[in-house]
Amino acid sequence: NGGGYTLQSSFAGDYARNVDIGANYTKVIGLKIIRTSSNWSYGFCLGTSVTAGAGYGNNCEFAYNLLYQQSGGDYGEIIYNGTVSATDHYACSIHDNILVSGSSTLLWGIYYDGSYQTAAARQSKIYNNTAYGSFDSAAIRVNVDNSASSSYLPLVKNNYAANTGTGSDYIFGGADYSNANAEFAYNGSDDGTAGTSNGNQTISAANMYFGSTTSGSENLHIKSMSNAILVGIGPSSDANVSAADIDGNTRSGTTTDLGADNLPYTFTAAADPCTLYYSVGTSTNDFKTGSPTMSISAGVATFSEGQTSTSMGVGDMITAQTIYTFYIKKKNSSTEWIVCDPQGRTPSNMSALTVTSIKRAFNSLNAALNGASPGVCDVTHANLSGTPISLITAGKLIFVPCYADGNDSGGTVSISAFASYPTSGSDATHYIRIYTPVSTSTECNQSQRHNGTTASGYKLNITTNSADGITITDAHNYLQFEGLIIQGPGATSTGQGIETDIVSCLIKNCIITGFQDGMQVSRSSGQYIENTIIYDCNSKGVTGGAASGSGSVYILNSTIVACGTGAYATSTDHDYIIRNSIFQNNTTDIGGTSAAIFVYRSILVT
Repeated sequence: NGGGYTLQSSFAGDYARNVDIGANYTKVIGLKIIRTSSNWSYGFCLGTSVTAGAGYGNNCEFAYNLLYQQSGGDYGEIIYNGTVSATDHYACSIHDNILVSGSSTLLWGIYYDGSYQTAAARQSKIYNNTAYGSFDSAAIRVNVDNSASSSYLPLVKNNYAANTGTGSDYIFGGADYSNANAEFAYNGSDDGTAGTSNGNQTISAANMYFGSTTSGSENLHIKSMSNAILVGIGPSSDANVSAADIDGNTRSGTTTDLGADNLPYTFTAAADPCTLYYSVGTSTNDFKTGSPTMSISAGVATFSEGQTSTSMGVGDMITAQTIYTFYIKKKNSSTEWIVCDPQGRTPSNMSALTVTSIKRAFNSLNAALNGASPGVCDVTHANLSGTPISLITAGKLIFVPCYADGNDSGGTVSISAFASYPTSGSDATHYIRIYTPVSTSTECNQSQRHNGTTASGYKLNITTNSADGITITDAHNYLQFEGLIIQGPGATSTGQGIETDIVSCLIKNCIITGFQDGMQVSRSSGQYIENTIIYDCNSKGVTGGAASGSGSVYILNSTIVACGTGAYATSTDHDYIIRNSIFQNNTTDIGGTSAAIFVYRSILVT
């Protein structure tokens, strides 16, 4: 991919060299060169000439080029710097190039071969290149003949190579050149051939987080979660590192990113607790208004035109320049929104970014929170792991705003990742809040809260008779659910709207309907049901309380209607405290085996 000037030769024959440098001090900067199957054997995209004669091809610079071999290229390479000697092809600087091979027969990406040098002025330098694709031999080959440990061996640093073909990422030749040399440092490879000496490391192509590796439309810019970030040596520590990457973004400091692309912004970590926002909604639409650009200053994203979609709000994912990802934390106005990176960090100042899209982070609550490895914790979001995942240790507070795009039919949401009894990964300042945003000043362009009926607002829609809506187990504490509709299949349901065990949580401003039980409490650590409507649950509205638990169940300012039993307590260890609530048209409003039930200022009408 990439615009700009493109050189694409139609020459059909062996030894096709698209740019063949026979002069000294020649610079080839910023070209896009495409080789096709007609540019056949033994050739290259760009290189020092093998036919110019003695004394040529010295002190050349090949930089900031996008070089692509579509197919063919037997015995050839993309960049050639061979037959290096004391008189020819020495002191070349090859840096900040992106090389891509779609060929099954091309031998090499970067090919370096020559004799050792005895003067620093003739030392070759290969820095910050990205080589990706299929190579029969190697993505990067470094061969030094007649080597000696005291010679000026080629400096090869900050490169990344991933060979998807039959060869290796790196191949070395010569008695004294290998991945353990001091001259070979801070390089990365997919297959491990970069080694582990001198800052070299293995980074899988997947963990590079390239924009795209789809054949024919590769985008080898890195995303903000890439493992290549700040693991290379920077220009203040090595003067041979260019002060700009392939896009002209500044490099500075003692460390930099591997490869040709340097992430154009840095991060400031948030104070504990770091707030993270990831939206849920069924829409896959792009919510951006117009064709805006965006600038970021101290975490405030300013759009060139107002973003007025009634669907847009906190937690939504902004993609800029097709590859950079930010999440909305707060609305200041239609043109100003506070943003962070996927891990909650504040990005450094950026300007004139083209906004690619504004979309939901997840298209179902199940995708965001279900199971031991929930989506909000994967490497493209909070990047948290553990058994359990500890929000306390990570210093995180996760908000999951839910939007009224349509029925969320993603299935039961089992929240199980953040505790393993008796260990809880949450506390009063590090927890999960699942809610519908309402403030059009600070959260969204249109309230996403229901109007008291199931015909409006975000709805978790369960259609399987035996399925629950949300289940929470094992010491998950301080969970908050606010403004949700949780709807089951109706009279045939054998599931629970919300089922908890050894949990403390708040259910507020919710509507729960169409289940066997609206809410079942197994062992309570303290349950609060506030301003919530529970109706048409064929067995019980709220039920439960096992002997091994001791927390109370609070039903406050709520309405429980048309259930078998409105509230049913099952253990003396669980008091039910009911205040300012209405029970109406239930077969039995309040019942239980032996628990203490305290009712204050409530209306019970059977």
